[in-house]
Amino acid sequence: MPKKEPRLLEHRTGAGETAVIFIHGFNGNAGESTWGEFPDYLKQNRALVNWDIYSLGYATRFSIDLRSIWRANPDIPKLARYLHTRCVNPPLNRYKSLALVAHSMGGLVVQRALADLRCQPCVSVRHSQRWLGKGIALQHAEPTGQGYGV
Repeated sequence: MPKKEPRLLEHRTGAGETAVIFIHGFNGNAGESTWGEFPDYLKQNRALVNWDIYSLGYATRFSIDLRSIWRANPDIPKLARYLHTRCVNPPLNRYKSLALVAHSMGGLVVQRALADLRCQPCVSVRHSQRWLGKGIALQHAEPTGQGYGV
């Protein structure tokens, strides 16, 4: 099984002020295995012509838990911090708004990142969630005040 390194895959970048970030679920990746042609579908949508599109990958694996030695389950808080770190650093920190589209465990990562950010005094997040079907939710957050929201 190939190793899945954390990465940010660019589907389309430009001078837009908004970006869509696809975040895969357990045992997925930033490439086509989770999202298929959905990023290409968004690229063809005229309403989103000024939106940049990315996929964010992180390591997940299916392995055995050995009590007190290691945990097989990915660490959701750690992945939430990874998502936050990616969003507040280039190239994602230049956007005024980020729309986070998450599948399965990726949704847990997004929810945890949003919940954790609310505790930080310099970051204010306005977010909404819409169900798009088949377990896909759209999380949209806009930066307000001094900091950037995820």
